[in-house]
Amino acid sequence: MPFNGRNGRTSPALLGALTLGVGFALASVAAPRTAPADTECPAAGCEMPEVESVPARLAADRACRDAGYLCAQLLDASGFRVQRWESERPPLRVRVESPSDEDPSVARALRRAASRGISAWQGQPFALSIDDRATASTEPADIVVRWARRLDGIALGLTRTRWESGPEGTTFTSVEVVLATRNPYNGAFLMDPEDMVLVAAHEMGHALGLPHSDQSADLMYPTNTASRLSARDYRTLSALYALPNGIEVTNGTGPVAGQQD
Repeated sequence: MPFNGRNGRTSPALLGALTLGVGFALASVAAPRTAPADTECPAAGCEMPEVESVPARLAADRACRDAGYLCAQLLDASGFRVQRWESERPPLRVRVESPSDEDPSVARALRRAASRGISAWQGQPFALSIDDRATASTEPADIVVRWARRLDGIALGLTRTRWESGPEGTTFTSVEVVLATRNPYNGAFLMDPEDMVLVAAHEMGHALGLPHSDQSADLMYPTNTASRLSARDYRTLSALYALPNGIEVTNGTGPVAGQQD
C-alpha cells in the first residue's frame, strides 16, 4: 500500500489505518495493575506489585465523573490502577535523540517534528524541558525518545514505562519512547514530519500515563484519526492527575474503601 499522498504527504485515510503503538487491540491493556497501552513491561513482567500503602479502591461512579476517556478501559476489565508521575515534581526532562540511520537532513526534520508533538503537552500537567539537540547528550532525562526504522507489525510508536512502588503508590521513574522513521507498509517511504508530530504527541500522552481513547476525535485513539490534541485529551489527563497515585478504580458504585460519607 503506498504511503505518501498528494504532494508527497501522507494521506489522512492511509495514516488513519496505521497503529500507534504495540498491543493496542489487546483487552489486557485495561486489566488491573498492568502497564498502560502501548507500553512494554519491566523485566519482571507486567504484574504490578501489591503495596500495602497504596490508597484504597475507588468506585468508578466517583472516579470517572467528568474524566474523559480515563475509565473507557473499564468496558473490558473489572478495574485499573492509576499509574503516573508524582504530582509535585520539577519539570520533566525529555531528550529527543537523532535518528542515526537516516540522512542528516531527514533526521533533523523528524527530530524537530517529534519535539513539536511532545511540546503539545507543555504544562499539562508539568513543565517540559525538551532537549532536541543533534549532538548526543549525557545529561539525565526522565523521558528519552529514540528511533528505529521499523517497529513490530504496523506500529509507528512504542512507549516503555518503568516504575517503582513506595508510600505514595506506584510512580513512574523513567520512560522510553521509540518512534519509527519509515512507513510500516513500505520501508522505502519515510514518515512525513507533519505526521510524526501526531505520532510523538500520541506516545507522549502514554508517557504521561494516559490510556487509549474510545473516540476517534481524540489524538489518543489507537489509530491516528485526529489532527490535533482534543479538549477531551487534556481533560482526561487532568482527571488522571486529580486521582491519588496508585489507587485502584473498580467497576461499581460506592465510596472509597473505609471512608464514611
